[in-house]
Amino acid sequence: MLSVESYVDEVERGLTGLLSVFDDPSSVQFAGVMHAMERLERAVAAKTYLDAAFAYICERNDAGREVGSPYAAEYLKERLGLSASEAYDRLGRGRQLFAPPAPPEPPAGGAQGGEEETLDFGGGSDAGQEKKQQEKERQEKARKNSRDLSAEKARIIQRCLKALTAEAASERTSILEKATEAAKLRSPEDLRKYVERLVANANRKHRPAANPNAAWDQRTLFFQQDEASGKYRITIDTTAGIFALLKAHVDAGLPANSNAGAGSGERDYRTPGQRRHDELVHILQNWERHRQSDRGGAASLIISVTADDLAGADPTSSFQTNVGVNLPPAEMMRLGLNGQDFVLQLDSVTGLPLSLGRTRLANVYQRIALLALQGVCAWEGCTRPMSELEVHHLHAYSHGGDTDLANLIGLCRTHHRANNDHRDCRDGRRHVDRDPGGSGEVGVVHADGSMHFNQTQGHTDSAGYKLRHRPGGSATGTARAAAPPDPVLFPPPPS
Repeated sequence: MLSVESYVDEVERGLTGLLSVFDDPSSVQFAGVMHAMERLERAVAAKTYLDAAFAYICERNDAGREVGSPYAAEYLKERLGLSASEAYDRLGRGRQLFAPPAPPEPPAGGAQGGEEETLDFGGGSDAGQEKKQQEKERQEKARKNSRDLSAEKARIIQRCLKALTAEAASERTSILEKATEAAKLRSPEDLRKYVERLVANANRKHRPAANPNAAWDQRTLFFQQDEASGKYRITIDTTAGIFALLKAHVDAGLPANSNAGAGSGERDYRTPGQRRHDELVHILQNWERHRQSDRGGAASLIISVTADDLAGADPTSSFQTNVGVNLPPAEMMRLGLNGQDFVLQLDSVTGLPLSLGRTRLANVYQRIALLALQGVCAWEGCTRPMSELEVHHLHAYSHGGDTDLANLIGLCRTHHRANNDHRDCRDGRRHVDRDPGGSGEVGVVHADGSMHFNQTQGHTDSAGYKLRHRPGGSATGTARAAAPPDPVLFPPPPS
């Protein structure tokens, strides 16, 4: 029997041969390769099934330990180069196809035959056994259907199933079986509509009459960035009441010039969609001004800048913010950044925080300084922006670590929990620490003692990184004797 390694060797040889054939497509005739490429498409679809199986194995066997993490998703992201969403999708498909089905729910009102029967509804009773067997058979059929399922159709099914409410979760395996069977004949677009209908029917069927919060429990808000085009998308799932409230507020901006200066005397050529957008911006700006004093500025938009940045700025320049979006000067003016927000200046000589516009509470200052110093999560390869990070003590507070800038760094929720606070590489777990070489950079220490640094675009865009790595710049944070310090942009107020 051939091993997995042997099969992979055969696949690699075949793909290498195909690449050589298609290296110059001008010499390849469609009629000569048409049927073979159709076969290849069907064969490659099996990779989606293998991906789910391998993801299940990774979770079952704690594959995260291979990369010093308690999470299997971190292994898939680091070793296979997957995005977070793809890693979680594969893990979800793996559980659905290979994990033992969840035991059926007990009948409403509980069993009537005493404590023994009540505790054994999922396995001992005839009805429970029958239900369990049905779930197992449905899962096996779904698994068989999935062997020929394309990656696109598998993602459609997986993402539609995420809309199942907790009350309708018992329908998951049944819907999965029907969806994978329908996928053989339906186009991706039609498959999405079909599975959405199955999920919607299940949610309606299991919606508790006494629970009006089913939709509220699924509320969420997503941000999608497209920096290349300059457009950003906001998607919100909410309840009818919140939808009505939001719509009522933004619809107030529909009358001409309602939020564009009615006294200007100019005609308002904005579309209804643009007017609603501008009304929402108006609401947010007013809310920000109202909440500044209550929150101490902690929810402000923060911009990181060096004196070099300002000296060389032009209309095409952009400045890093705490929410992971770089803003050009025109956008900063459009937002009206006039003292309501923070600007942190780093000294180009020392690379350390030099002055802060509108200094607030110490914890706010520290978060702003961390933005300038690192920009994004300090963990290697992570791109989470500062507004989503938790402040981490390099030397744990419980172990005597101080709450000062020298001992603080920003980590996202996942990597904060993956960090080994004992700093002893137990179980292969990694931890963050400062570069012992004196650069001031924070990196991730691996079990073999090596240190790896975050080289993502978000980190290299930070003011701290640019100062630490500019030609002739300070690598240690110690001022060069021959260079004067930068002028302070925000002098402290007189005492």
